[in-house]
Amino acid sequence: MPDCPVCDHRLSRVRRNPLQKLAYREIFRCANCGYRSRLLYPIVRVHLIFCFSRHTHCIQCGSSRVKRVPRLDRVDGISMHPLSLMFRLLGAPIVHCPACRLQYYDWRQPLPMSQSVADREYV
Repeated sequence: MPDCPVCDHRLSRVRRNPLQKLAYREIFRCANCGYRSRLLYPIVRVHLIFCFSRHTHCIQCGSSRVKRVPRLDRVDGISMHPLSLMFRLLGAPIVHCPACRLQYYDWRQPLPMSQSVADREYV
């Protein structure tokens, strides 16, 4: 069990209600100060990052080390995410993720390389 970042006591697991079970893998609570820690499922975290980020991130792995490509590559797969399909209909440029070799459409700019280096621990 992890320790509380506020008071350094042990965190205990909390029962999740059915709605929380859809999004959270685990929920911990500190009995001393009441601090709660929630861990999202990885797929939920990746989709939230893609949908609500200011810069584009990969739909599949969540990496910010993506780049725009001039044309579609016939070898790598194309995402069928609803947002990517909508961006495709609106004429968005193609973005390629070298980590998972996925292509998708997005209007947002990729993160500058100096900022995306900090993202390496999440991939």
